[in-house]
Amino acid sequence: MMALTGKCDCGAVTFILHKTPKWLVDCNCSYCGRIQALWANDLIENIEVNYDEAQVFRYQRGDRIMDFVLCRTCGCCTHWEHHEPEEYGRLSVNMTMIEPALIAAIPIRHYGGADWSGYMDDGFGRHNFHRG
Repeated sequence: MMALTGKCDCGAVTFILHKTPKWLVDCNCSYCGRIQALWANDLIENIEVNYDEAQVFRYQRGDRIMDFVLCRTCGCCTHWEHHEPEEYGRLSVNMTMIEPALIAAIPIRHYGGADWSGYMDDGFGRHNFHRG
């Protein structure tokens, strides 16, 4: 397993994912589809995120249980943080912030975030993805 390093366009927000994920998540909720994110979700202890709080802004949508964290300078959404990180225990980073060649071989799973239907590539969910 290889550590993967990502950053926003200007470099003010960086992250290190300490192990290669089994898959990336393509969520079809209204926000993720618009920003074209591919998420890697892992235990908090497996991800380092580095930023100055003054350099980011946070966006909450829907049930407001998490913040999408965006760089205040370049506008890139680098990750999301749950409001109860100790209880949830996980963090997601946007893998489009990593060089494409480094993630090209990682499988992508489609998640039904629009209606919380779960993973849709198992043949049971609706296939109304934002991406073709």
